[in-house]
Amino acid sequence: MVNRKDIEARINERTNQILKYAELAIPNERTFEFFRSCVLDALGHKGLRSDITALLDHGGKDGLEAWNGMGRSHTGRKGGAP
Repeated sequence: MVNRKDIEARINERTNQILKYAELAIPNERTFEFFRSCVLDALGHKGLRSDITALLDHGGKDGLEAWNGMGRSHTGRKGGAP
């Protein structure tokens, strides 16, 4: 089974690597801070982490598959399929 903490640790490692390379490549501190903010948003809790959490919470199924067999569809009608 996939462990959420292991995934987060790997995301942190890769994010730190990307930011170290970017810090060397982007001489302007203001530009680097903007890039850093964008990367952290994309890979952090607002981006990739929330996507992975949603996948793990649904057992790897997308939203529609997760609803099937629950008694009511996402439209509120009785039955498993929308």
